[in-house]
Amino acid sequence: MKNIKLKNKIAVVTGACGGIGSALIKRLVENQVFCIMIDINKNLNSDLGLFVNQDKGEYFSIDLTNTQEINKFCSNLSSKFKRIDFLYNIAGVGIYKKIEDLTIEEWNLSLNLNLTAPFYLTKKLINLLQISDAPLVFNVGSGMGVMPTVGRSAYCSSKFGLRGLTLSLAKEFKGKKIKFQLLTLGSVMTGFGTGGVTRKLDLQKIGKNYLTPESVSDKIIRTTLDKDSPSEIEFYPDGYKEENA
Repeated sequence: MKNIKLKNKIAVVTGACGGIGSALIKRLVENQVFCIMIDINKNLNSDLGLFVNQDKGEYFSIDLTNTQEINKFCSNLSSKFKRIDFLYNIAGVGIYKKIEDLTIEEWNLSLNLNLTAPFYLTKKLINLLQISDAPLVFNVGSGMGVMPTVGRSAYCSSKFGLRGLTLSLAKEFKGKKIKFQLLTLGSVMTGFGTGGVTRKLDLQKIGKNYLTPESVSDKIIRTTLDKDSPSEIEFYPDGYKEENA
């Protein structure tokens, strides 16, 4: 395994205030990575706020479904930083409804946040990434991007699309500088999706298994460190494939 050095690298992390994003940022900061944190929330939690106060990162409140806000952010970034080493596209939304109940607004939100935002951020930051000696674009996908699921047409469509985007770019850039990777992820104990943590805790009591945000962030770090890691990495809790077969 050829290891990438993390010290003094610069990472952009979307979904910074969410369970996985927040856990990942903590691990990156521990490894002396400077984190450019993005979320739609105006206020940071205490841990991430501390990192900003300690000059270990910067925070930007951005609506990633708004391309004008992304343009402004990327322009700002280009004026402040000579390079970006890692782009972690973690922000997403899980709207689980049958097509009869799904609104066009919910469909558009699912596609715009889960698929278009990673595409557009990658496109806008490609020049800064190419300056890095080991650039990485890391997208967080889902088992629902591989397994069609009843009542999740919007979510599955966005994650099937993200999988196609990531693996296509991995081939497009094969032998070139930027590495593209997809984490095809199973259920995680966060507030993501319908019912949030409360519903997941109830399901856990009757036998459903979940990954923790910390285990996911550790997986992302290990994958980032390994220069030879594959373009797609699956990470599921026990029983996930059987439940969704």
